[in-house]
Amino acid sequence: MVIRDFAALTITGTNRELDDLEKFIAVLFATVLEREAIDVSVSFTDMGGDSLKAFSIYTPLVDRLGVDLEVADIFIYSTVLELSEHVRELQGA
Repeated sequence: MVIRDFAALTITGTNRELDDLEKFIAVLFATVLEREAIDVSVSFTDMGGDSLKAFSIYTPLVDRLGVDLEVADIFIYSTVLELSEHVRELQGA
């Protein structure tokens, strides 16, 4: 999987600049879902995500960030913003 460049994405759903974690998760969503635009307030499933695609988001998150995430968390915290907040909580930040 070739991870897209954040600068090439169109980001909607927020009026503020994303932090590094949110950018990383937005790029994962865009890469896995093969999208050029990501609305950070729209759920993973509403953008076309399914259980197989969730594993493609889960693996880089766990590998790069070392968090104790469950695949189901991608459906529970289904937007870029919600998943980012959940990952921060798992990191103890």
